[in-house]
Amino acid sequence: SFIAREMAWAFSALENRRVLLIAADYRRIVPMEGLSKTPKHTLADLMLGTNPDDEIDLMVPELGFEYLPARPIDLDPSDLLSSPRFDQLMENLREEFDVIIIDGPPVLPVPDSVNLARCVDMTVFAVRHDHTLVSKVIEGLTRLRMAGVKPISAVLSRTRHKDEDHDGYLAYISNPD
Repeated sequence: SFIAREMAWAFSALENRRVLLIAADYRRIVPMEGLSKTPKHTLADLMLGTNPDDEIDLMVPELGFEYLPARPIDLDPSDLLSSPRFDQLMENLREEFDVIIIDGPPVLPVPDSVNLARCVDMTVFAVRHDHTLVSKVIEGLTRLRMAGVKPISAVLSRTRHKDEDHDGYLAYISNPD
């Protein structure tokens, strides 16, 4: 997703950290567009030992960070992401990378995000402006908290700034009411 990609870029370019972005939404796979090269290996490949003799190269030069794409698999994604192999792979990856960003599916329809969130340091809960119902936001946050998910940050996506006369800068507006 856009948010995950921009976060990975920010950590990599602005903070000079070694970053891995993992596409982990195996139910709705959306390829990252505009890449000159897509890494050959996926999260499932690394977990299952597919192509063990191949050199693993996840760097995508134009992104400036490493990327594990998602591709269709014959397994149930929930089983894959809640397995001990996933935990072991994440442990190994933490030794290699300064920052790992996992782009998972929405919280409510499937348990995958809760499975992913149990092994991360922080979650970012994305809410689409003027689209996501408040009741669904509360339900999603409650589900994560009940699962013992670590600190949660929220991002409001697809917002529009109404003040078009800002000379290239977004205005900081305070309203005491």
